[in-house]
Amino acid sequence: MNTKKINEFIDTSKDVIYSSTNYKVIKHKIIEKNATYICSDVAIVFGISGNIKGQVIFTMSESAAIKIAARIFEEIEIVEFDEIARCSISEFGNILLARAIQVFSDKESYIDISPPALATGTNLVMHIDKMSVIGISITLDDSIPFDINISICEKNS
Repeated sequence: MNTKKINEFIDTSKDVIYSSTNYKVIKHKIIEKNATYICSDVAIVFGISGNIKGQVIFTMSESAAIKIAARIFEEIEIVEFDEIARCSISEFGNILLARAIQVFSDKESYIDISPPALATGTNLVMHIDKMSVIGISITLDDSIPFDINISICEKNS
């Protein structure tokens, strides 16, 4: 994957997270992960097709998801990971990816994003077949861990 585009993806993601939640975003580390990895309690999974293909998976703890959902829906008190919190966090992921994925496109590109699939559970196992996974670990407001896992490639590569 193109390092410059990954960094642009991260910068755009940080901007969208801040504008949606008002959380300060800190980039901690970028690592290449194995094709199979264990992630946090909540995962928002997106498929990517068009001139690029692959997946983007946002992962976080359930408590982080509740805090993010509460920031998005300030007028509603969210204290548990209920239907409102699940819908809110899925839509947050959708907005985040729709804006950030644009760094991989140009005027001739076509990129389609699947609707978000929300997975929850303890020690979720993700497997991305035949692609490398770039993991970006960030923290929101110095206390809320949030991971972005990118596994995409250009169709002509």
